[in-house]
Amino acid sequence: MSAVTHACVEPDCGWRQVVSSRRARSADAVRERTEHSGVHGRDVGFAVRERWPWLWPLFAVNLVWLAVSVYAAVSGDFAVSVFAPQVAMLQAWWLAAIEIVLIAVGTFSYASTVPAGASFWRRAFAGLTMSAFLVMIGNAVAAFALLFFVGSLFASSL
Repeated sequence: MSAVTHACVEPDCGWRQVVSSRRARSADAVRERTEHSGVHGRDVGFAVRERWPWLWPLFAVNLVWLAVSVYAAVSGDFAVSVFAPQVAMLQAWWLAAIEIVLIAVGTFSYASTVPAGASFWRRAFAGLTMSAFLVMIGNAVAAFALLFFVGSLFASSL
């Protein structure tokens, strides 16, 4: 998901530990940081930075999907609206409510697992981006399933 960097804050110390966010709280990673503290002879602090290399490209994909959805809603183009099911939300408010709840739950569940020293709001933005992308994939799967279902009805009637 992300990479967490712990950097020693002591002057003239270039020690860094770069681990995945899942491994940052593991016993091995904590032991490595504790052992490094022992090198200085006392407890030292670490600057923590979390990075998501995929965050901005995924954010751009979400913006394109949003633009396609707005275009489909404004133009009423059926071909575009099949791949942007948010248009259906104009008639089915409950669909919008389900998607908003899914995105909110995904956002706050990801943001609540903050490694020590990392920013809650940066993780919330990453969680929002990932959750929106997953809902977008769900919309595309639902649209293709609907197209295949309707296509199978026409194929069986021939």
